[in-house]
Amino acid sequence: MRVLFLTPQLPHPVVSGGVIKSRKLIEHFADRHEVHVCSLLKGRDADHVDDFRSRVPLAGFHSTPVDSARSAINLLRSFVAGVPLSVFRNRCAQMRDHIAKIIASFDVVFVDHFLMFQYVPASYGGRIVLHQHNAEYVMWERYAQVHASVPYRMAAQSESRRIRAYERAIGLRASRVLAAPNDVEALAAIGVPRERFVETLHLGDEALLARPDVEFEDTQPRLLYVGSLDWEANRDGLLWFLREVWPTLLERRGDLQLVVAGRNPGEELTAEAARTRGVQLLGFVEDLESLYATSRVFIAPLRFGSGIKVKVINALYRGLPVVTTDVGVEGLAAVSGRDLLISDDASAMSGGILELLDDSLRWSVMRDAGRDLARREYGWEPSLRRAEAALHD
Repeated sequence: MRVLFLTPQLPHPVVSGGVIKSRKLIEHFADRHEVHVCSLLKGRDADHVDDFRSRVPLAGFHSTPVDSARSAINLLRSFVAGVPLSVFRNRCAQMRDHIAKIIASFDVVFVDHFLMFQYVPASYGGRIVLHQHNAEYVMWERYAQVHASVPYRMAAQSESRRIRAYERAIGLRASRVLAAPNDVEALAAIGVPRERFVETLHLGDEALLARPDVEFEDTQPRLLYVGSLDWEANRDGLLWFLREVWPTLLERRGDLQLVVAGRNPGEELTAEAARTRGVQLLGFVEDLESLYATSRVFIAPLRFGSGIKVKVINALYRGLPVVTTDVGVEGLAAVSGRDLLISDDASAMSGGILELLDDSLRWSVMRDAGRDLARREYGWEPSLRRAEAALHD
């Protein structure tokens, strides 16, 4: 089978949850089909193209750089074009023309992210599989609810409405829609037919399950956060944590540290961390093992977002007790107090963290429960098998 895989960024190196999923899908399909990848290039992606192509056996590859800012002028242009701003910012005439020339020769088009559906011509009559990394409109709805600025809230609400209409339209056109369980519900609620959906999961590095248990006595009084900080939801959650939760923790545990591993923190988070005692921004860390093995608690204080959070899955794989929010645990069959701790309240979150910092028995029981859940429910094979089936029926 000839598969055309459209993706909005180079799936290499694997530095975020979305990229991990895209890469896994490409590798899986390439082992079984003739796969051609068309990828937009962002940031330093161009530096990694040759390495990516040497690692994955593709039948064809085409890439085009895009660099379109989130600006007022582009917002106006997106209204003129009749598409959401994020879709407009991923628009490229060269990529559109290339895909238009070759698409008729493919049996299936796999659209990896709603941003890339714009490249499927209306005339294409083959099978289209849409991979919804998130229910994007939900993310913007939630962003509007938590942002302090009224103009930002109004803009986010407007963008959410536009994305909602766009996701409904492309969901109606797709032959199958891959989405996490919670995103299935959100997309079905706006009119995408339930029979189109195939449930899939965003997972992480399953090899972490093979590593030995982290032991309480080998850890330090340290919290660990891992995530790409160029994603607004990650920055927002950390800023909330530093302002609302961290001061209480420091009052009780003056020796406590928070280590943040993630690229592109931005000016506001960098400044907040610099003036906050005990906080260290490491930037991108390629090998996280030493941090996992010596940190006592993993935090994921997300206030908005959508889909399964790979950072949480990886921490469960590694056996590090997790403290997160309702948003952070969406799509997972985890029980608060057993597999991890869930709280949207700053006071309750700080109390749960303090308990895990001091109670070795509680810590060990949660480590084992979380790791058992991840091993039992969240392996890659079933998810990839369902994605494969979506290409065929």
